[in-house]
Amino acid sequence: MHYFLLVGIALFAGLMGGLFLKKIKLPQVIGYIVIGFLLGASGLKFLNAPQINSLNFITDLTLGLIGFLIGGELRWARIKKLGVSIFSIAIFESLFTAFFVFTAIYLFTKNLPLALLVGAISSSSAPGGTTDVIKEYRARGPVTTTIYGVIGVDDAIGIIIYALIFNFAKTFLHIGEATSFWHLTGFAIWEILGSILLGFVLSLIMMYLVHKIKDDDVTQLLALAAVFICSGIAIGMNFSMILANMALGVFLCNFRPHYTHRVFVLMNKWTPPIYILFFILVGARLDFSLLQGIGWLVLIYLLFRFLGKYIGSWFGGHVSGAPVKVKKYVGLCLLPQAGVAIGLAIASYNELAAFAVPEAVKVGGQVIAIITVTTFIFQVIGPLLTKKALDDAGEIKRRDF
Repeated sequence: MHYFLLVGIALFAGLMGGLFLKKIKLPQVIGYIVIGFLLGASGLKFLNAPQINSLNFITDLTLGLIGFLIGGELRWARIKKLGVSIFSIAIFESLFTAFFVFTAIYLFTKNLPLALLVGAISSSSAPGGTTDVIKEYRARGPVTTTIYGVIGVDDAIGIIIYALIFNFAKTFLHIGEATSFWHLTGFAIWEILGSILLGFVLSLIMMYLVHKIKDDDVTQLLALAAVFICSGIAIGMNFSMILANMALGVFLCNFRPHYTHRVFVLMNKWTPPIYILFFILVGARLDFSLLQGIGWLVLIYLLFRFLGKYIGSWFGGHVSGAPVKVKKYVGLCLLPQAGVAIGLAIASYNELAAFAVPEAVKVGGQVIAIITVTTFIFQVIGPLLTKKALDDAGEIKRRDF
């Protein structure tokens, strides 16, 4: 079947699935993943492994866009107004979650690479499900304000944690070059600093060109070219592609905000079909044989990610002197996970699979399975808990539910 027809049918089916889920008040991303699963090798076999692998460029493009658009949300002028409690809560809930999930998965499986990767990925949260509830019920107050701030920086922290941890996981799978702790740590720091430097250099070029170019179509193409170039250089130099693009977005939105704001507005307009295909491919990659063996791991992940988010948020609020209801309720609103978590899972699988080591490929497949299944569950229960928490905090103004 020609790839145009393949992609067209997948897009149409994903769109219909997403609209159906939206109609029954569930996140559309679930519909995309389910459609992908049905079309994939574990379902109707409409998409087979070679076809999925041939569409990897869509995955890489989406990861670059996710990083770039997250960076565009991290405006210092807005973040600095939110206070120290925002940063304290975001840092501690991310670190506690990563540590809790890592420890639990390792104690249960004794599989150190799997525990490291899943623990690192678990720290990120998806803003979509939470902010949708806030907007729908017109929530206002300190808990709501804190949530907006925390989810704005939480993904950035998660990406940095992942960049630090990934090389350790590779070494334990015997596919990395470095062996000593300090060598690995130095390599991870170099990867992070190199990614940030790459984003910084490209942002300077972008800012100059955006200032000179007023045409929206040209600006949009320029931004897309920058994401491609940033992603290509990052891959070639073994930097973190997501972190490099996030740095590009951060520098771009903070140095010349009046000129560069339209870049992010324009980029957001055409990303939906790319995201739909991305989540369809995530679902299509799910291997049913792997799903049968990870039931307990899914339950462990769900429980300890919840504990990490809640206890970490409470502790971060406590040390920063946040109000009691902020400490009590914010953690309940940080459970949804989607784009960044799945993106990091796919990125880890792609890099591990490239070494063609059976154990590495197996671990990569398990990471995708655990993160995808738990994303499905958290995207369902997360908004429900958010609504309950905001209502108990007295910040929901409309009570017709």
